[in-house]
Amino acid sequence: MTSGIVFYFDVATTIVVSIIMFGFLAYMTGANMARNWRPIGHLVFYCALLAVGERFMAHTIVWHRFYLLLDIFWTDGEWSVAFDAYIFISFVICLTFGFLAYYATRASLMVRQYPWLYERSGPFGWRRR
Repeated sequence: MTSGIVFYFDVATTIVVSIIMFGFLAYMTGANMARNWRPIGHLVFYCALLAVGERFMAHTIVWHRFYLLLDIFWTDGEWSVAFDAYIFISFVICLTFGFLAYYATRASLMVRQYPWLYERSGPFGWRRR
């Protein structure tokens, strides 16, 4: 389970929690932000919150203990290096799924709402007619 100071993880937990569960949540968040015409900055903020939640959940599943969020960040009088590395990876995963959903939904909305002005240009874009 432990293979160094930075990298400790369980592959099954990483796939199920990070990619499947929170990837789906990030995808739904991105689609919802686009459907409600929210700016992309809102999506980045909510993906950061999802990344913190994902790290909290993955940490409690791997170590089979329920920690307070401060205990995950702060261990033995210093900041946890492993948490910092994995929260960045979780944030990138959430942003990837969120951006895919955001731009695909936004393109769909623009073409559907303004069919006389725009036509579809790939899965994530539109162009003038």
